[in-house]
Amino acid sequence: PMDLERVVRLYNSGYYGASWVNKGRVYIKEGQEAPAGLRVREGPRGGRYYETEAKRGRPLGKAPEGWKPQEGDRVRVRQHGDRFNGRLARVKIYAGGDMARIRLLDGIGGGIVPVSSLVPAPYTAKEKKDLTARDILVAEFGKTSIEQRPFADDKTGLTYDIYNTEAGPMLWVKRDSDKDKPWIVTKESAVSLDAFMKSLLEMPTEALQSMKSEIQSIIFSPVPNPADRKTSQMIGAKFVSAASMDAGMQTMYIWPASKESDTKRLAQTLVHETGHAIDRMRSNLGTMYAEKLDRFWDDREMPLDDEGIAAVEAAHGVPPDPNKWQDDWSRWRSVALGQSSPGVTHYWPSIRVEKPWRDLSRQAKHLIEESITHALPVSDYAHRNDKEYYAEAYTHYQLGTLADDHMMYTHFDNLERTKQWLQQ
Repeated sequence: PMDLERVVRLYNSGYYGASWVNKGRVYIKEGQEAPAGLRVREGPRGGRYYETEAKRGRPLGKAPEGWKPQEGDRVRVRQHGDRFNGRLARVKIYAGGDMARIRLLDGIGGGIVPVSSLVPAPYTAKEKKDLTARDILVAEFGKTSIEQRPFADDKTGLTYDIYNTEAGPMLWVKRDSDKDKPWIVTKESAVSLDAFMKSLLEMPTEALQSMKSEIQSIIFSPVPNPADRKTSQMIGAKFVSAASMDAGMQTMYIWPASKESDTKRLAQTLVHETGHAIDRMRSNLGTMYAEKLDRFWDDREMPLDDEGIAAVEAAHGVPPDPNKWQDDWSRWRSVALGQSSPGVTHYWPSIRVEKPWRDLSRQAKHLIEESITHALPVSDYAHRNDKEYYAEAYTHYQLGTLADDHMMYTHFDNLERTKQWLQQ
């Protein structure tokens, strides 16, 4: 038995057939053909037409040429004459090839469908404006259920109610004791869950999916980040966090300052913090990569030169080392340190010379700087340390502003390939 509210919601979402009760009639112009498998009928005035079940008067458009879905993508199903035609869904599993597993978003159900039957359906400007925090919570995190109440967080020293989500991360919120819905946050909390949810719509799909898969907990804190004071002293200016990441605990914190950020700026901050979670995942991949690579060479004679080793690995489909970026970062860091103290003797590996920076010739300086152009930090904040360097590069990669000749572009481009190789 179901309550009336649930029955009405299922009916309105199409579960009982509401979305295809009134079929759309599409008339065919002279010389045109109906989609394969659809019956052509004669209209009352002699015209020819077929009926579509997409709840619209015309068929869905095609996906862009070469488009392939990613896990987490919002899509519409494009199967003429099928009851799922036009339905909104999310890609659950796609590992390449011609098929993908989807889950309906505007009803219950899903299954395995051809990729050719899917059309990308990103959030529209109207949806971004109209969707409520609850709508987005349901769309992006699925069902929620209380896990534990109350539970203490060591960093903020406060207690929270914890909600499990279908998507994976646990949501920690401060709420009224007489409420039991995670999208309702108290004034005491001072945290805008609405701001967080709205910003998710501005995140790149891959970053949003990575956030949900790599982060275990998202804590909505009613108090500012305790580390802000130390950070402000370090940089010599007031700094207030909107969000932060405890990568070791796979925990993201959303701080009260998130309310002061516009949606796109907060989305960019969330992408940056997700970059720290990706860095943690990359570290684990690096350990597994090294172990598998050792096994790879156990039965082979290893060449004596690096070029020969790389050629053998490439011929057998071995992806680049996910930790290689650290060597390039170290080279840039070494150059930056030498330049910051121009009067101190420093060794320059690219030209194999040990001299102070100010004593080098113009040509030598040019060669040194040219050797690290592919590894330069993408922002001032990325100069702080290797962790922020990585997270900032990830942000620019996801936003499409990272140059394709930057060494971190190659790194991020190969992470998925590395995962697949490790699973073989």
